[in-house]
Amino acid sequence: MRIAEHRDAPAVAKEIKIMCPHCSESMFVKRPPTWVERQKLMSEAINEHRKLCAKAPPEAQRVYEITYPRV
Repeated sequence: MRIAEHRDAPAVAKEIKIMCPHCSESMFVKRPPTWVERQKLMSEAINEHRKLCAKAPPEAQRVYEITYPRV
């Protein structure tokens, strides 16, 4: 048996999934047309989650898993 998750390349994906390593919650960001806007939206989503995450304090170091799921 083989189970696979289909993902698009970052250039063609319509959505970005960011997963917190502490609470395993996912944040979804719609992919805007430019990389500058994409970085801004991703930073805003991560900063907001850092304030709300119940499993770790805001100053905790985190490495987020970023994927580009097919929608």
